[in-house]
Amino acid sequence: EKTLQPGHQGWAAKAAYLEAKSKKRHLVYLKIENVEEKKAYPEHEDFQVTLALGDPQCSPVWTAVVQLLEIGERARFTLSRKVLDFNPEGLAPDDYCSTWEVELLRVLEVEDVMEDFQQLLEIESSSGKERAEDLDNVAVHWRVRRWMPEGTFCIASSRERIAIMPGYGLVPIEDQNAPPVSISVGEGQQEAVEVIASRVGPGGQGHLYLKS
Repeated sequence: EKTLQPGHQGWAAKAAYLEAKSKKRHLVYLKIENVEEKKAYPEHEDFQVTLALGDPQCSPVWTAVVQLLEIGERARFTLSRKVLDFNPEGLAPDDYCSTWEVELLRVLEVEDVMEDFQQLLEIESSSGKERAEDLDNVAVHWRVRRWMPEGTFCIASSRERIAIMPGYGLVPIEDQNAPPVSISVGEGQQEAVEVIASRVGPGGQGHLYLKS
């Protein structure tokens, strides 16, 4: 490890959050660079690489690396290709490279809905105290993003509309003035959206990270 930029806040992982069964997890946000090929993860500045520490579907090297960093710290690491090769969900970089730069941006405590790393819930804002119960109708806006190291690109949205763009023809866009859509909590038609809707109040916002 070689520090390139000092951190501004220390932290320590909670051992219980790294166990196979736990109601809480550490979700970390990173910037990662393959130094040898000058390839950045994610590809766009607006995104971050998002990983759960201790995730059995991700190489343990990333959990080990993050625990060596303070929040805000960027450091260079020499990593064996063999330890990076385990990446069945495609959530972390796994290039054939041994020199990496890693910056730890944030560390959050999130809920593991099923206690198996398959559904990780981050509540960005819980807002009001009211909570939807089973069979309640709620009005929501939702987006689906693909979870991968290159970035979390939007692939579906409740605001999606088709527009005619000169030179491009018909293209999908997100209409920021689109009205919310209605779902019934507990019916199981849109389970991911229902999980979030049942845990926030009016005006609240959450993110659910799902495995394949």
